[in-house]
Amino acid sequence: MNSTIEANRSFIGAYLDWLSGTRNCSPHTYAAYSGTLDKLVSHLDATPLGEASVMDLEAFVERPRQRRSPNHARGQVVVGSAATRRRDITVVKGMYRFLRERGLVDSDRSSLLRVPLLNNRNPRPVDDDVWRALWGSDVLSDADRVMFGLGFFCGLRRAEITNLAADQVDCDQGQLVGFVRKGGGEAVFPYRSAVLLFAERLPRLVGDPQVFLGAVERRVDARRGDLVMGWGSSIPNRSGGCVGAVRGPDWASHAMNRQVRRVLVRCGLDGGVLTPHALRHSFVTNLLR
Repeated sequence: MNSTIEANRSFIGAYLDWLSGTRNCSPHTYAAYSGTLDKLVSHLDATPLGEASVMDLEAFVERPRQRRSPNHARGQVVVGSAATRRRDITVVKGMYRFLRERGLVDSDRSSLLRVPLLNNRNPRPVDDDVWRALWGSDVLSDADRVMFGLGFFCGLRRAEITNLAADQVDCDQGQLVGFVRKGGGEAVFPYRSAVLLFAERLPRLVGDPQVFLGAVERRVDARRGDLVMGWGSSIPNRSGGCVGAVRGPDWASHAMNRQVRRVLVRCGLDGGVLTPHALRHSFVTNLLR
């Protein structure tokens, strides 16, 4: 059994090396794929990858899992959402395609997996009353204001916030410089101009823009040479215990989810009343007002 598990880990390790080296995938993608495939190894146990049936793979995709969403109770175990199951299928199919093309497996049942239909709802921005209650709270620290402000005023994604380095914030020019956007590529964003624009158009949501700008300056000064938020390393770190184990951007992004919930509760709000993703939608919505 151990030899089969090690063989499965070896095949998956080769795939992850190819993703990282040849395909030059982002650390976030590497973390997501390695996490999913490590769970696949555990699920298959003594079954070789090349002998896994479509029922084995379907059972993996449909497996119960502990949810981290604010919509679920702590530790609640449920079947993944349609979007989560589609991502699992994409990862599994990509890995099997790699193995099949290199003659490492003879049988690939992943091609028989059918993706679930999505029932998407239009993304919702943060409610104005919720934002005013949050932003007007006197319990927010500088780190909290920077975290929420980068999403709400600047439209940064969760991974972009957690991986932003203090050296990428030019407080003199009021810009984020050379930070990595989703999919790679460096970007520049005028955060000072953005918050001043919102303060002019929507003063009831911003109040004094110096509240955010001052928090950014103090936080950057305190975090020189490190990440602004300080939630772990942005560099993948392999572990002998599991395939491509990462305590980097993926772990850091989940840390932001937890921090958002903690701060909301500390401010007397429901911990699930907003998500990091909703902050970004608020930025876009407010631009159109």
